[in-house]
Amino acid sequence: MPKLHVLVIDDAALIRDFIRQGLYAVLNQIEILEATNGRHAKGVLETKPVDVVLCDWEMPEVNGQELLAWIRSHARLSKIPFIMVTGRGERDHVVAAMRAGIDGYVVKPFTIERLSKQVREVVAKRGLNLGVIPTSAAVADTVSILTGSYRKDGAIVPVDDLPEALPPFDIPAAVARMAGKQELVRKALIGFYTSFGKAPMEIDHLVASGKTEELLRLAHTIKGVAATLEATELTTASAALENTLLQDRDSEVQDLVNAVKLALVPALAAAARVLPPRGATPTSQQATASSTMNYAEMNSLITKLQTLLAGNNTKARELIAPLREILIGRNLDSHLNEIETQLSRFDFRGAGNTLATLTAALPSRKSAP
Repeated sequence: MPKLHVLVIDDAALIRDFIRQGLYAVLNQIEILEATNGRHAKGVLETKPVDVVLCDWEMPEVNGQELLAWIRSHARLSKIPFIMVTGRGERDHVVAAMRAGIDGYVVKPFTIERLSKQVREVVAKRGLNLGVIPTSAAVADTVSILTGSYRKDGAIVPVDDLPEALPPFDIPAAVARMAGKQELVRKALIGFYTSFGKAPMEIDHLVASGKTEELLRLAHTIKGVAATLEATELTTASAALENTLLQDRDSEVQDLVNAVKLALVPALAAAARVLPPRGATPTSQQATASSTMNYAEMNSLITKLQTLLAGNNTKARELIAPLREILIGRNLDSHLNEIETQLSRFDFRGAGNTLATLTAALPSRKSAP
């Protein structure tokens, strides 16, 4: 059976990661491509085979609605199934999306079962059948289990299961949402910590700089991730901030910003509890694969990214997703997330400095492992 190529488009790296690993965990015969926004997705669609699109609606540069219109007007791509994945579940929003020509609609937060069901239904219309991976052993072959075990002094050391109680996260509910896969929840918690560890300071910076659009995107992203991890208070606070920003109720913003920051602090502290011990190296199928990475391709991407950043070129954003794929399992997501954040602020110098830190953390940039 040929592989089905699924393009996942979301400006939040953590959401893309959750979708990618979740689908790999429960579906057979798929290959997942990524894009950070609609503009980046156009480049992927025009150069690589894509059978199904999973797309966020609210993204910078080219949003989901604009990308859908472009796809439907494209002579070659017009029939590609398009599933919208969004935090906007209002009836008017759904109706507008249906009229625009979507094939499916999934509201964040979603379960992996719900998302995979939508993909299977779309694929079924093509006369294909995606198998479901039934066992945890099969899952281990396709999912990057960053903290299922770790290597220290050459020995494999197991890590305890997730705690049953980790407030403000509802761990049993989060595990249920992620198809019962504790390893996915653990990685999502680590991703939450690395992605939002500096969010309280970032929020203050955006408020002080008057960067309302960027603050809106950050609130939207925090809301989606917090809801996925069943952190109710943080979800509610970030949703309230997002709605207020959408309605331009400036007088209420500061109180809601404070509420988000107050909810973030205990969430970050709790997520830190599942981080691997210092000096530990994660072990997994993905980490093993990454040890045989294509060094020539990595070097080429890093060099291109350095050149684009030096020239203040926004096309630098397009290189983050392919670089992330090459570096998977190297625990460098936090650096890549920071580069994405800096580029969203057009902080090319800061992104260049972060890239320098990332390259320094690599064991080598030689042409062969």
